[in-house]
Amino acid sequence: MSQLAPTLTPPLPTALPEIAQAGDDFDLAGFGPWLQARMTALHGTDMQADDADLAAFGRSVGDARIVMLGSQTHGEGNAYALKSRLVRYLHREHGFDVLLMGSGMYDGSKVGQCIAAGEPAAQAVDGALFYIYAQAEQTQALFDYVDATRDTERPLALGAFDVPQAGCHAKDTLLSELAAYLAERGWPELLAHAAWPDFLHVADATIRMQPLDAALQPALSAFEAIYAELLARLSLEAGATLQDGFWLQQLRSLRTAQQELVGQCSRDGQMAENLLWLAEHAYPGRRIVIWAHSMRCVPMRQYSMGDLLKQVYGDDVYIAWVTGHGGAALNYDSRQAYPLHTPPTRSWEAVWHAHGPRAGFFDLRNIAREPGADEKLRNRLSIRAANYADDRAYGEDMLGRAAGDAPRVDGVFFLDEIEPVRLRSE
Repeated sequence: MSQLAPTLTPPLPTALPEIAQAGDDFDLAGFGPWLQARMTALHGTDMQADDADLAAFGRSVGDARIVMLGSQTHGEGNAYALKSRLVRYLHREHGFDVLLMGSGMYDGSKVGQCIAAGEPAAQAVDGALFYIYAQAEQTQALFDYVDATRDTERPLALGAFDVPQAGCHAKDTLLSELAAYLAERGWPELLAHAAWPDFLHVADATIRMQPLDAALQPALSAFEAIYAELLARLSLEAGATLQDGFWLQQLRSLRTAQQELVGQCSRDGQMAENLLWLAEHAYPGRRIVIWAHSMRCVPMRQYSMGDLLKQVYGDDVYIAWVTGHGGAALNYDSRQAYPLHTPPTRSWEAVWHAHGPRAGFFDLRNIAREPGADEKLRNRLSIRAANYADDRAYGEDMLGRAAGDAPRVDGVFFLDEIEPVRLRSE
């Protein structure tokens, strides 16, 4: 069983050197044609497009076992459509047969069970996975594709990797199934422990993503006491069964979620630990696609989930994300579309807009190896990596901090005009 959680705890962010302004001596006019010559135009973003234009992406992925696909908000409809198309391509052409989405791991396991039992994927994810993934019109073709593969020799398995995120299954059955597991494991005395009711109160509030009210604050010590006892028993005695490992990850995820609710930690380390367990135990040897917000994939001044996975797997992890020049995205809280601001002239997106295709792919992993490419790539232009914020530091983090470093991300998809998610429920 994986015991990597302590090594995957992200260190506290440290200040990075100030990034200088792109100098006037940088040949911005010459950079555009250089970039244009290395962009692969895409025929379209939705599932109707022919996949021949994705061959360059497939070559770039190569033998990587894990592909992370990031998008910058939870509201870019054509980015979701493109990611759906990429998942289908990787399944059809490159043997990837597991898709893990950014939602609660427990709920993801239930979704997989429901789909295997014959429930339509679009129905199985509703209420279980993050609502905007489940209800976006632009992801419905992906769920239909999952259904189409179900009875084939190589179905596309669907699951999730995050800490509890108020999914319907976690709210309904996670704690009762945990109690049943502990009784079956031969530890019924834990269920009779004086601290058990308070543990359940805190855990239930955490699963529902509800901050603890004043009345529950004293219960936190009981939660910690039960958690420490369970962790010690599972860490020392577990390992013989998949079930033991699963529940160890759920306990760690619960505590991480509780700590994040009160601002004590980022959950990237636990998400990476969950993914490691899934890759090594639930889906050993299988090729996996990870669907996430790009802030979880792309290095941005601190350790992301993608950074942590690369520490373990190296080039077996391939990180790509979607950026864009203009358009609009959906705010997932208000469910209202908002416009994206125009990027500055000295930005990758502005150069792509002026010289590139309306939709394209840039193979950073291989282009960075070209003679003279490092000078071109280290241009200190801003690039958008999360929430369409223009920041020169993202470009530096993307490439590695020193000349000659291998890129920390591997591919970039550019969409000139971002389109907002359309919700099928509205």
